Amino acid sequence: MEKTTNRRPIYDVDTRWNSAYDMIEQFLEFFDEYSFFIKNNPKVKCLLPTEPELLALRQLALVPKPFKKMTLEVSRDQPSLARSLEGYWDLDLRIKAATNGEEHFAELDQSLQDAFKKGHEKHVKYGDKLNDNAMIYAAHILDPRFRASMIKDMMPDKYKVVLATMKAYFLENWPQLANQDAPLILGEAGVETRPDDMSIAQWRAQQARRAEAIANIITQATSELDRWIETKAEPWDKNTNNGADFLPTWWRANRGDWKILAQVARHLLPCCASEVDVERLFGGCRDEFGIRRHALKAETVRVLTLLRSGYQAEDEVDSKLIKNAMELDILSTMRNSILWRCPDRIMAMWMVRTSLPYSQFVWDSQ
Repeated sequence: MEKTTNRRPIYDVDTRWNSAYDMIEQFLEFFDEYSFFIKNNPKVKCLLPTEPELLALRQLALVPKPFKKMTLEVSRDQPSLARSLEGYWDLDLRIKAATNGEEHFAELDQSLQDAFKKGHEKHVKYGDKLNDNAMIYAAHILDPRFRASMIKDMMPDKYKVVLATMKAYFLENWPQLANQDAPLILGEAGVETRPDDMSIAQWRAQQARRAEAIANIITQATSELDRWIETKAEPWDKNTNNGADFLPTWWRANRGDWKILAQVARHLLPCCASEVDVERLFGGCRDEFGIRRHALKAETVRVLTLLRSGYQAEDEVDSKLIKNAMELDILSTMRNSILWRCPDRIMAMWMVRTSLPYSQFVWDSQ
């Protein structure tokens, strides 16, 4: 069937609930093709869903779609710890919407809403434990786009308790944050040159905000942490400050204004928001053990694992470089002549595109 060319059925995976959503989505997408196949194969006619079952599938397709997006966000390589609170809050709001049948969950059957009620009870229990983890909140407020404003908006009844716990965490690990100084010096020791990775427009906007902060600053001596919390958050703009490199770039440019907090940011912000990346790394340890390598020392396994991780990271960079070089050579009629290092499959691709024999390819490469 034309629509299903080069498409394979998605099978269930016991350890990943997102596969259930993928199967439902694919079935609804190719419903006509599946129906045609089932009706023309008597042995599997019993598998054709009934109308009530189709309605249930369409409702189920609405439920896990946003949750899959959030799962992929958390599961990517080194998700930001500073953005993890947003994910928990979004998850809570979506579960509440599904429980109450709001927004695009309005068509959900009552049985599905009841199921989400149980899920929300578990999420609330987990959220209460999350409140005791001050590190997540500390990393969150180190984002200049949030500071403490989002915590105040999302947790108005617990804001004071969370803020007190967070301050205690900061002062316990970085006691110098308790030192009070004259806030009038804010901005005078700032970085005067524009970083290479910051645009001129962003640099000018930052200088303007700094000048405004200096003009409006109070004269009473306060600690750097208190000034940070009380300072107005940066305006959110997806075109200028929503990139993956925004936080390191911002702290690099403003380290002169927030000398102690800049050191704190270097400790907290690189922390990963989940252990998925580490689990992915240790999941490959089964390739390091074998019948003849079953008694490795812990230090040996550690070194091998780190080496494998480093090699994989280098391989990803090299593959991108080779791909770009290959495309450049093809477009420039082999001017660079670097394809002799590439795998046979790249040779074959080049030969097909240029319609040249292998001997001519080797000659050009040399």
